[in-house]
Amino acid sequence: MPPAPTLLIGFSLPEPWGYAFVALGALAIASIAWIGVLRVRVRQQMEQIRVHFAKEAELESRLRQGQKLEAIGQLAGGIAHDFNNLLTVINGCSELLGQTLSAGHPGQDLLADIRRAGDRATALTGQLLLFSRQRPVDLAPVDLNVAIADAVRLLGRVLGETVSVETRFEPDLPSVRADIGLVHQVIVNLAVNARDAMPGGGTIRIHTDRIDDDGKVRARLSVVDTGVGMDDSTQRKIFEPFFTTKEIGQGTGLGLATVYGIVQALGGEIRFRSRLGKGTTFEIDLPAAGRTEELEAPPETMHSISADDLTPIPSRGTVLLVEDDVMVRSTARRVLTRNGFHVLSAEGVADAVRLAREAKRLDLLLTDVVMPQLSGPDVAALVRQFHPEVRLVFMSGYTPEEIARQGIELGDGRFVQKPFTAESLMEGVRIVVSKTVPDLDLDAAR
Repeated sequence: MPPAPTLLIGFSLPEPWGYAFVALGALAIASIAWIGVLRVRVRQQMEQIRVHFAKEAELESRLRQGQKLEAIGQLAGGIAHDFNNLLTVINGCSELLGQTLSAGHPGQDLLADIRRAGDRATALTGQLLLFSRQRPVDLAPVDLNVAIADAVRLLGRVLGETVSVETRFEPDLPSVRADIGLVHQVIVNLAVNARDAMPGGGTIRIHTDRIDDDGKVRARLSVVDTGVGMDDSTQRKIFEPFFTTKEIGQGTGLGLATVYGIVQALGGEIRFRSRLGKGTTFEIDLPAAGRTEELEAPPETMHSISADDLTPIPSRGTVLLVEDDVMVRSTARRVLTRNGFHVLSAEGVADAVRLAREAKRLDLLLTDVVMPQLSGPDVAALVRQFHPEVRLVFMSGYTPEEIARQGIELGDGRFVQKPFTAESLMEGVRIVVSKTVPDLDLDAAR
């Protein structure tokens, strides 16, 4: 056998099959390692794709839910606006009729029932406006722990003896920008919803926590029940207005929709998780309040009236009333006439301009805001061409926020929210008239 080949530097090379064996072994090891790396990368990429599509699906679901709620909210706001016109007539006429009857008249009991029904209907339209985020919200610093404790004290009569409430309060909880009445409504609505999920009784746990996340401080409210839980189909619909799992006549389906609307109006977020047989947890995060002077001042509406505002009207004057709804116009005219004003009634822009041009003196313009032809402020601008000093009171079933979203500016006019009673309408009129017109003469005004 010939000797193995040698290199010039003096050592022998392995035989040819040895080269192949070593090369194949190294290639196999490298291939196995690379396959392992590829598998890891594929799993990572698949997980990223799964997470991406899960987020896309969640965002798409939220978008559809948001669009649906927005559309229903607009519908609810429109219904509330029209219903407020009807309630203005019901509440106003019942109040006026009550003033004509003696204290012991049998009709007083019937009027009291009408007024109670009107008040309940007003509260219902308030829930619709809260859901549609068209109700004004006066934000102020609120101690969430105190507000919850106050609400819990009211729950005993609502929940019954078979349901217990446990509370745990975070001592370092920041104040939140909220309205204490709305916080109470959130607690009551969630608690009643939890009670209905525990027909055999159970426990509701309400607790607060401080959340510090990326420099943002929030207060978290959690409401946990030990009830039956919800299936996936129910979970997809719980915030939809008028959706309810109760029997017909047992619920309006506005409880959780109202909670959703309140939380959105307060700039917060609401989440929930639920499992059949394991109960349900709601979590609400509200942004911490800044210093008091940094908070937005509440809008000047009929909800903020001081004792100084209610000074008696020195005398009587002439009011131009512009309202396209004939029943509301008739009710407002009766209220103003009964309080000593001379009323010029107009159902539209043409009538308003004609009456303003013919009137020798005009002290007050009381007009609806949203009308078929021109808005209330547009009518006011036309009337002021003839009576530059006329004072303005606007009325509407829409809230100032919704009016502003429609691009309508109320300027220096006072705003009265429908449905109004005779008393609330006259409060708005008195505030404008008694502070601006020292002495009105009805005969001269005519």
